[in-house]
Amino acid sequence: MLMWNADLSGARLLAEAMRTEFCRLTSDNIAAAWTLTSSFGVGQLTQGEDFDTLYAQADETLYGAKRGGRDRVWVTMDDGEAVEAIA
Repeated sequence: MLMWNADLSGARLLAEAMRTEFCRLTSDNIAAAWTLTSSFGVGQLTQGEDFDTLYAQADETLYGAKRGGRDRVWVTMDDGEAVEAIA
């Protein structure tokens, strides 16, 4: 998902809200004992970067979230380090 005119904090908050709501979804096709999960990698385009760089950054951050245990939001900080976002 791309967001225009949003800072890293706003994007993180949206991703966290989406993650929270997604786990509350139910369906007749999903056993009641199962829980849906979602993970998000949030990055921010900085001056001098192109879309491919941003995409690779967000993709790597997403995989960091999955490796970290799934059902979480990770963000890429200004120094390039991916860290788990604390709600």
